[in-house]
Amino acid sequence: MLSDHATAYAALVAEHLHFVLDRQERDDEYPYIDAKVDTVTCTEFGRPDQQGTTRGKDILFGWVQGRAMEALAGHIRWLEKTSAVPAREAHTLVDRARTVLSELVPALRRIHRENDGRISFMMRTDGTPLYVRSDNKLTALPRIDGQANFSDLFYAKGLVAAARVLNQDDALKEGEEAFQNVVEAIRKQTFVSDLLPLNPRSTPPVRPGRQEHGPAMISLGGIALMLDGKEPGTWAAQGADVIDHILDRHVNTGQHPALQQWDFTEFVDNNGTAWEEDGHILCDPGHGLEFVGLSCKFLLETARLGIETASVNKTRKRCQAVFPRLMAQLFKTGFNPSVKGIYRSVDLKTRAPINSDMPFWNLPETIRASTFTQGLCPEAEKAPLEDIHRQCRETLFNYYLNKKCHRLPYPIRDENGKIPNRFPGFPDVDPCYHTGLTLIDVLNRST
Repeated sequence: MLSDHATAYAALVAEHLHFVLDRQERDDEYPYIDAKVDTVTCTEFGRPDQQGTTRGKDILFGWVQGRAMEALAGHIRWLEKTSAVPAREAHTLVDRARTVLSELVPALRRIHRENDGRISFMMRTDGTPLYVRSDNKLTALPRIDGQANFSDLFYAKGLVAAARVLNQDDALKEGEEAFQNVVEAIRKQTFVSDLLPLNPRSTPPVRPGRQEHGPAMISLGGIALMLDGKEPGTWAAQGADVIDHILDRHVNTGQHPALQQWDFTEFVDNNGTAWEEDGHILCDPGHGLEFVGLSCKFLLETARLGIETASVNKTRKRCQAVFPRLMAQLFKTGFNPSVKGIYRSVDLKTRAPINSDMPFWNLPETIRASTFTQGLCPEAEKAPLEDIHRQCRETLFNYYLNKKCHRLPYPIRDENGKIPNRFPGFPDVDPCYHTGLTLIDVLNRST
């Protein structure tokens, strides 16, 4: 029997999937995920008068569409096995999700081919990459920089997941090759962030020598998928290397004397020294907690598949010793106990927020991280991890879900607990990725 919170998670996952599928079935001629809705006011974007703007259905975001492939595939796999959703409802949802996924995959593959094996952060439905010009006009992007970017990463791992569910061998081969290219770019440091500001006046300066953990961290989810395919031993070794690399450079075990033990730095320089800018050393607690969750997912998957190589076992033991402490430090650093929420970023020197916005996505990521840390670290004290889980669950359900809008989460809350009518990054709603796949992972550990 499912616990009360697991039952609540399953109901939320199913409700959000219904929302996505209902929107897709309104327009048989639109193969892309229609994520154009304001979850604060529950009003529609994508109106005819918004065509040609970032809120129009003719403008796609690569992150959203790639995440949607992985999310739909993950929901299908879960619904085919779970008893947490009534059998008839689950069967119907699977059929509907397969239909949507079977239309989305070829549409995105076409864009991928026409852009020489690349996906852009923002693009038209014909695949034309875009950016926002200084006069706020959407303009064709001359080229997609780097060997790979975040949109390529989300596309590649999403295609692998989708192709397996749809039993499409040619799509699977393309996804595996695309993912291998992304991993190689991360290793060679030819990976670039493609997050383009929608306000050209807020374009961040180039920072030579600054290195982030984000691409490698997100790749761990894809590497966990690849374990179930060709050359699992090779992918297991790569996953262990990624985890060790991030632990060595971004987690303070004494190499950064100005910081607290187990602090997590978002950026380092070429020598692995914590990156300091304007007197601040930045921590994104949500990204650190996401790293813990994805690392645990990878390591638990190696155990399930019986991959017990020396490198994997060494990394597993290291994480078993580090992760309970890292979880506690990240949560203490980022969680606002009075207003409820996890800050976007914190200065590790002053312990004060740099960006005091509190996004929704880091809550389900932390729920997964706390659940998986308990699974990976059976000897760890459970009470602190369970308390982190409880606080994030209560915060998500009590403060972030908009009951007037299909219980979709508000994108952010501010430091006073108010809900500003603005969005971080891009206007599209999360396509069952952060609040879907993360909670499905938790549910799979609960049954």
